[in-house]
Amino acid sequence: YRVLLYHEIADGQQHALERQLRFLQEYGRFVTLDQVISDIAASAPIDKQHFVVTFDDGYRSLLTNAVRVLDRLGIPATAFLITNKLICKAENQDKRYLSIEDCRTLLGHGITFGSHSHTHEQLAGMTEAGCRLQMTTSKRIIEDTFGAECRHFACPWGIPNVDFVLAREPRLAREAGYLSFLTTVRGAIDQKTDRFSCPRDVLEPEWGNYRLRYFFGA
Repeated sequence: YRVLLYHEIADGQQHALERQLRFLQEYGRFVTLDQVISDIAASAPIDKQHFVVTFDDGYRSLLTNAVRVLDRLGIPATAFLITNKLICKAENQDKRYLSIEDCRTLLGHGITFGSHSHTHEQLAGMTEAGCRLQMTTSKRIIEDTFGAECRHFACPWGIPNVDFVLAREPRLAREAGYLSFLTTVRGAIDQKTDRFSCPRDVLEPEWGNYRLRYFFGA
């Protein structure tokens, strides 16, 4: 498994995103994050290349630019929301981010939501109580607002022992009821991967296909 991480898909980048995803479809199958985490938990055999699409920060471009590409290609995705931004958008404080109604529209397209914390602060510099509050608050807001379980936590920035404490935050995520903790360390996921320290590969849609060949050892 390779978990792809996108952020904002700017106007005009839709075709580049589709180019990348079509290229990867030639080499493997796109599956849900839930399936990956379930397979890790069960130590299920992985018989071929799989990809997962995720988007961090909850930018509105997921709705305006990316979801049509995902629909056209039949690719599922998970969006990790900063719940404070979600609330601010409802108060017209920042129009770059998804509103609650935007998210409800995305649910209709099969997009699932995970937490990217409540305020997108560097967890490593916070107390344990503060980190726990970031996780529990965001989880509660997502579940109460959309009536769907929030099962996955993506750490802001995501570098171990720089942006989060490896010996602490994954444990707090487990205690908060999440099924996974995702980082930004590049790499593949297999049966031996710790689901509370999952790697992800950051991508930019303008990257040429040749830059994606490292997924296959090329």
